[in-house]
Amino acid sequence: MAAMRDTKLVETFGAVASRRRVLRMLGGAAAAAVVATGLGAPAAAKRKEAAGARNGSPSGKASRSGETAQRAGVTTVTRTFTNSRPITIYQEGRATPYPSPILVDGFEAATLTDVNLTLIGFGHTHPMDVDILLVAPDDHNALVMSDTGSISTVTDLTIRFDDQAGSNVPLYPSPLTSGTFRPTNANDSSGEDDFDLPAPPPSGKVALSTFQGSDPNGVWQLFIRNDGPDEPGSISGGWQLEITATAPKKKKRKKKKHKKKKH
Repeated sequence: MAAMRDTKLVETFGAVASRRRVLRMLGGAAAAAVVATGLGAPAAAKRKEAAGARNGSPSGKASRSGETAQRAGVTTVTRTFTNSRPITIYQEGRATPYPSPILVDGFEAATLTDVNLTLIGFGHTHPMDVDILLVAPDDHNALVMSDTGSISTVTDLTIRFDDQAGSNVPLYPSPLTSGTFRPTNANDSSGEDDFDLPAPPPSGKVALSTFQGSDPNGVWQLFIRNDGPDEPGSISGGWQLEITATAPKKKKRKKKKHKKKKH
């Protein structure tokens, strides 16, 4: 009963005095009884909520917001890099520019864990003739698209290559469409896919996972060639790289306390 009376006293005082001040007025066992009834919970909840916000979520658990997420001493960062310069695919041979470059930077002591490639505004009268080789700064490479699609004219497609996609790039006789696809190299009767210098020889790799574990920083290059004598095409909006990398979380340095010298 005494605790209930004290509780009412806190509720009455709440409009004119702080909770902390009232608890000091009650003192000792009475204050403890009031806290036990739950009146001290809002302050505790606020402290927990504030701690959670500092860690990235209301519950204090790691979350991914925007570009950066932190967990278990590791920081994960996802960034998108774009070269919007159009690429012209000539009737036969290499495209212009050759290669088309993207400079990736800003990843400090990071290791690449995922990369996705997007072509913006792809158009061609004979998509099957287009071969695309992505080359990383360390010269690892993947033939992400070769001999796919059909001989049907396509215009202004947005094609995203992602290892986690649900399907390959459409194969003949299916027309090439906009969408997200796994990198695809279809075997045809035209022989090996040879690229003119300065492109490196294709490694035989197709999946973008071939770049995992590398340093993402540096110049990435997209080599495109037309291996048939058909009409030209273009990638009017250029291309994009979406790169995810992890790095050790930086430890905060503790400030050294300087002892005052006794005079």
